[in-house]
Amino acid sequence: MSLLVLFASLLVQDPDVEDLLRKLETVAADARDRVIDAVVAKGEKAEPEVRRRLEGASESYKSRLNLVLRRFELQRKLKELYPIPQPIDCDIRDKPVIEVIGDVEKWLGIPILRDKLPDATVTLKLEGVSPLQALDAFHAASGLTWRLEEDRRYDQERKIYIHELPQARLYPYQRSEWPAVISGRYRICALSTNLERSDFAQGPSKFGQVSVALQYPMTCFPEGLASFSVARIVDDKGRELALIPDPPRHPFLRMNTGGGRPSLTGNFRFAHPAADARSIALLGCRAKVEFVVERMYLTFERPEESVGATLECDGLKVKLKEFQPAFGWMRLILDQTGSLDISKVRVENYEFRGSSLLDRVEAVHEDGRITYPNIQGAQSEEGVYRKRMMSFGTPKVKAIRLAVRSFMAYEEIEFDLRGIPLPGAK
Repeated sequence: MSLLVLFASLLVQDPDVEDLLRKLETVAADARDRVIDAVVAKGEKAEPEVRRRLEGASESYKSRLNLVLRRFELQRKLKELYPIPQPIDCDIRDKPVIEVIGDVEKWLGIPILRDKLPDATVTLKLEGVSPLQALDAFHAASGLTWRLEEDRRYDQERKIYIHELPQARLYPYQRSEWPAVISGRYRICALSTNLERSDFAQGPSKFGQVSVALQYPMTCFPEGLASFSVARIVDDKGRELALIPDPPRHPFLRMNTGGGRPSLTGNFRFAHPAADARSIALLGCRAKVEFVVERMYLTFERPEESVGATLECDGLKVKLKEFQPAFGWMRLILDQTGSLDISKVRVENYEFRGSSLLDRVEAVHEDGRITYPNIQGAQSEEGVYRKRMMSFGTPKVKAIRLAVRSFMAYEEIEFDLRGIPLPGAK
């Protein structure tokens, strides 16, 4: 290699990537994913170096390098599915609400009903903000926020309910004074704090608790939170408050807050603050949001003609016991037998699956929409797990599919919430 070529190759190499890839070869299995996360965080500039190391690598090291490449592939799919929203600029001066709705719909990502709009004007100037920031600013300027409307309507002629596409309605709602910050596409806000005293067998315990919501726009659909960590909790007197770990469990539940805003929410406990503390001056956090970017399915095509058919995957079998579409409704019974063959389930490649093929059942309609049947009952008897479901069958259902495996990509965000009031603060 000439000196010029060698010098050029050194210019494009990131010393940090080199160090991380060397560490990846020898790091213990329980620390492997943290190193992979660090390599992926370097961005796609690291991918050529990962590919270069494949040649001549041992089988175990090659497996780890291929996991890194798979992560890059899944992260690219995440960007394609849910691109980062473009910054919003607008200058609205004394316009009626009806004339601003078009802009608000773009920020929200779904249509807004035009009836019952208030007779008010809006003045609003935005520069380089995210959609959730724009919605917050609109709320402050107009006093209006949004909620999701009922997604079905009753057809009087056919005497059935029909699913509608999601729509929102604006309505007056007092703005929360609890602190909130924007990080990327997300809006993170404190919901509440409380101070508690509990009696355990080991003795009484006093602690504080803060509830946090991570709100996301209607245009993206996270599966949940892969992790959530609190780096620091500091009271308004500058004192560190120790975090009290909860029992192992998924830290967040998906729910709607603030008038229908989709959110991931959770509670965090900390050492009981001193009596003179009035607020949490700093809550420093890091979250890892997970998205499903690929799914594998077993599918009953033309379910009306497939009653009695059986599909199999990894030792589990599912039989389409009953399928009855009538009067706009669909009745569905699925029987699962067998047991999961763990040896056939890969745990690499960021692939996840449950122990049942009936965890996620989807109805595919002729117009392309996907609906999720409501569970009417489930029972296990003599080795058969039976699930009864019912949903709207309009438009006609052309397939019933069962999610077998899901493949994840991730977004990591860091944020600081400040000035969270404690109970009793004046």
